[in-house]
Amino acid sequence: MMRYDFIRMMLVAITAGWIGAMLPGAMLRSDPVSDPVIAQEAPTTTAVTAEEFRVVGKDGKVRAVIGAQPDGSAGAAFYDLHGHVRAEIGLNAAGVAELALYDQAGKQRKPQGFAYMFVLPNGGPRLSLIGDAANLTIASDRLAGYATLKIEPDNHPVLSLEGEDKGAALLTMLQDGSPSLTLYDPEGYRRVALEIKELRVPGKEPVPKSTLTLYDKNEKVIWSAP
Repeated sequence: MMRYDFIRMMLVAITAGWIGAMLPGAMLRSDPVSDPVIAQEAPTTTAVTAEEFRVVGKDGKVRAVIGAQPDGSAGAAFYDLHGHVRAEIGLNAAGVAELALYDQAGKQRKPQGFAYMFVLPNGGPRLSLIGDAANLTIASDRLAGYATLKIEPDNHPVLSLEGEDKGAALLTMLQDGSPSLTLYDPEGYRRVALEIKELRVPGKEPVPKSTLTLYDKNEKVIWSAP
């Protein structure tokens, strides 16, 4: 009798243990046949919205500002260590895309030297170089030749066309404001000069006069007219 009682007690204990193990899982889900619920990660933020964004250096000085203005313009400005604006890029209130680069004095009402490039809404590009040493060079991808437009230290403009080992042509304005065209050989010696100068006669108005001069390989005059 005691043997049978012992067997019944063991069966009851095993059954109770199995039911106890199943109850917590059943209580954690409302639908016994549904898939387990996996915790969802919070969505990652991919955009920052602001009217102005400033970048500062380790010293706390502002080095760049990106923002929009009430007039509808938007752009970015970059500062040097002295707090001067040295570069700007953006879209102005008129819808013109602009790029401006300034010298060490920074952006001023009348900067001494700067480069300004912009594109009009109709697609017309413009480029302005202002300064005593302004220089623009355009070269071909094969380096067969290049053109340089610059301002000399004496403030007269120069257009130079140079070929690779083929000589050069120099178009400039002389100090008196008259134009001059000079051709050089591959060694860099002047060979032809075409100029328009003013012929001054006392008591009369200056008269423009064109001259043509040819030189030898040592730059000695071999012919001129008139």
